[in-house]
Amino acid sequence: MRPAEGCELTVAPGEGLDTLAALVKRKPMRILRNLQAEKANWEQMSEKLEEFSAWEGGDRLWTLDTMRCLEFMETLREASKIADIEWPEGAKLTVRRAPISFPDLRLKVNSVDRWFSLDGTVSIDGKTQLKINQILDKLKDRVGNFIHLEGSEYVLITNKLLKQLEILEDVSSKKKDELLISKFSGTALEALKENGSEVTGDKSYENLQERILKAQEIEFFIPSGLEAQLRQYQREGFEWLMRLCTWGAGGILADDMGLGKTVQAIAVLLGRKILGPSLLVVPTAVLYNWKSEMVRFAPGLRFADFNSGNREEILKNLKDYDVILCTYGVLNTEIEALCKVEWNLAVLDEAHAIKNKATQTSHSVMKINAQGRILLSGTPIQNDLSEIWNLFEFANPGYLGSYQQFGDRFILPIEKKKDKEKQHLLKQLINPFILRRTKAEVLDELPEKTELIVPVELSEEEMAIYENIRTKTLSGLQSEKINPIEALMALTKLRQAACSPELVDKHLTIPSSKIRVFLELVSELKENKHRALVFSQFTSFLALVRQALDKAGIEYLYLDGSVPAAQRKKLVETFQNGDMPLFLISLKAGGTGLNLTAADYVIHLDPWWNPAVEDQASDRAYRIGQKRPVTIYKLISEKTVEQKILELHKTKKNLADALLEGSDVAKKLSKEEILELLQLS
Repeated sequence: MRPAEGCELTVAPGEGLDTLAALVKRKPMRILRNLQAEKANWEQMSEKLEEFSAWEGGDRLWTLDTMRCLEFMETLREASKIADIEWPEGAKLTVRRAPISFPDLRLKVNSVDRWFSLDGTVSIDGKTQLKINQILDKLKDRVGNFIHLEGSEYVLITNKLLKQLEILEDVSSKKKDELLISKFSGTALEALKENGSEVTGDKSYENLQERILKAQEIEFFIPSGLEAQLRQYQREGFEWLMRLCTWGAGGILADDMGLGKTVQAIAVLLGRKILGPSLLVVPTAVLYNWKSEMVRFAPGLRFADFNSGNREEILKNLKDYDVILCTYGVLNTEIEALCKVEWNLAVLDEAHAIKNKATQTSHSVMKINAQGRILLSGTPIQNDLSEIWNLFEFANPGYLGSYQQFGDRFILPIEKKKDKEKQHLLKQLINPFILRRTKAEVLDELPEKTELIVPVELSEEEMAIYENIRTKTLSGLQSEKINPIEALMALTKLRQAACSPELVDKHLTIPSSKIRVFLELVSELKENKHRALVFSQFTSFLALVRQALDKAGIEYLYLDGSVPAAQRKKLVETFQNGDMPLFLISLKAGGTGLNLTAADYVIHLDPWWNPAVEDQASDRAYRIGQKRPVTIYKLISEKTVEQKILELHKTKKNLADALLEGSDVAKKLSKEEILELLQLS
C-alpha cells in the first residue's frame, strides 16, 4: 500500500515505522502513519477479497482470470471508503461506474394475438442505451453478474434484476426482431414494475393486469350446493383454482394421492357453473367414480355421460348441462365435435395421460377450447422434463416457449449438465401455476405409514435359472450382439425369474420362494384380522398367486385391466363393505381411481422402476378415510435385479421430486445403467 496519495513508496499495512520520509508527488515530505488503522483497514479488505488472504508481505503480483478480475474490481469499488484505489492509465479492462438496476429499465408492452410484444431500453450510466433484445442476448455471455458492452468495457447488473431478466429471457420468444412473451407471463413483467422498472402497456395488457389484480382480491366462497366439509388446504386449493380461472389462466393441482383433488375440482365446477357447461375428461377406470362423487358431493350439478349418452343430442342441448363427462378414448374419436364448443372449464383428471406430446390423446386435448383449464395429477412429472412442458402447453399455451426452446433452455442444462440454477429457475416459472401439498404437510391426523423390505432368498434351482438368463444377457450387451431394447426385454425376463421360474418357462415345476414367503406373511396377517392389498405388475404372477391361495383355502378378490368399469366398482364396494382379507390387483389397473381404506396392509410382490407408481398403488389404502396405521411390505428377491431396482429408487429419484420438492434429477435407463443392473448384486 502507499502511505499517502501520490507517494512513490510502498509499505506493508500496519507494519514498519510510524513516521516516514518519502517523495510525495516528487516533493520530499514527512509522513505520519496510523499503523493500527492501517492494519484494521487491511483486515477489513482481506475479509472482502479472498485473494488478499494469502498475502505474506513484500511485493506480490496476482494473476486473475476475467471473471475474478471483474468481481475483484467491483469489490474494490465497494471498499473505496476504506482506501483509495489506483487504476493504471491505459488499462485494458474497464467497468462502468454505476451498476444496472431496476429503474434503468423501461418497457412498452403491446398485444399481438395471444402474445405480448415487448419493446424497451436499458440505460447505462445515463449515457448508453441498449434495446431490451440486446440486453437479453448479452445475458447469455455474461461473466458472473457482468455484461460485456463493447471492446474492453463491462457493466455490473444487480443480482435481483439479473434473476428477473433471466426469467423474462426464459419465457420469451423471438420472431424476427420482435420479442414476444405469452400472456400468462404477465407476472414476470409485474415483478419488474414492482421493483422500480417502468412498464407500460396497451389497453389489452392493462385489462389483463386489472383482471389478475381483481382475481387476487376476490373472496371466493364455497358453493352452497357442495355437500362436503372441505378441509382448510382443500378450501385453499379451491380458491387457488378459482382465482386462476377468473383471469383466464390454467392450473395443475398436484396434491398427493388421497388428499381429495376430486372434491376440490367438483367445488370449482359447481362454483363456475353459471358461466356455462364444462368438459371433464377422465380415464375409463375412474368414470364411475366421478359420476358417484358428483352425485354425492354436488347433487345439483347437472352432468351428462358423453360415453353412454346420445352424443349428438347432448351437444345440441348443452344449455341443459353443467358438466359433460367424457373419457380420453371418446375424446379422441369425438374431438372434432367437442373442439367446436367454447367450454367454461376443461378439467383433465389423471392429467399425466397427456404427458407424451406425440400421442393422439395429447393432440386431441390441445384442440379443446376453454376459458379455464384445470389439470389433476398426483404425479405430474413421472420421468422426463418434457412431460411438464406438455402439461403446461395445455394449461397455459406458450408459457414455457416452444418445445425446442424448452429443450435448449431447461431439458439439456438440467438433465444432461445437472444445472441447479436452471432447475431453480424452472421451479420459479412453474410455481405460480402448480399447487402441490403432501400428506406430511397437511394431514397431521392421518395415521402413520410404515414401509418394510421383506428379503426373499431364492433356492439353488431358482438362482441357477436366474443366473443363466443374466449371464447370457450381460455377455450379449457387452459384445453388442443385442441392443439396449432387447436387453430391456431380457431385464423383464430376469424380473419374472426373480418372482417364479414358471413365469420364464411354464413347464418348470420349481416352487417359488417368493410365493412361499408371501403365504407365510398372509397367514400371519389373516390370524391377526388384518386386510391387505396385493400388487404385482405381472398378471401371470398374480395367476400363480391365485392358485396358491386357492390351494391354501384363503379367500380373495381379484382385479386387473381386463375387468370392466362397472365390475371394478362392485369389487371395490365388496372389499370396502365386507371382510375379504385380500384384494389382488395388477399394478397398472390399481394405480389410480380406487379408494380401498378398508385395508391396513399393502404388499408389493415385485418392485417397479418408478417408485412413484408404487406409491400411487400404496395410496389406495393410505388416504383420507383411513383410520389405522398402514404398513407396506415390499418382497425383494436377494442377489437379483430387484435389489438393484431398489438402489435405483434411491439415486434415480422421480423428476417430480426434483422440481416440486428439490431432489436430484432422474433420467431414462442408459446402456451403462442396464449393464450395472446386470452385474452381480
